[in-house]
Amino acid sequence: MSNNDGCVVARSAEIKQLGVAMGMPAHQIDPYIRRQCILLSSNYALYGDMSRRVTDILSQHTPHVDVYSIDESFLSFEGVRSRHT
Repeated sequence: MSNNDGCVVARSAEIKQLGVAMGMPAHQIDPYIRRQCILLSSNYALYGDMSRRVTDILSQHTPHVDVYSIDESFLSFEGVRSRHT
């Protein structure tokens, strides 16, 4: 669920098959489907902290880290020497 529990922002394969769309307002989910699934609140403070930790680890391996979003980064290893050569 979104940070205000208003909309679906991540879905399992099973919930997709039941027709729950990305961004669907929670109040529009069929009550029968709601009883079959678990709706969880997002935790952006935790996600932000985990994102920062992962970025710190990535930065230990290349100085070329382009953070695209909270859960996506692009890395370039151009000019980085392998420790195994």
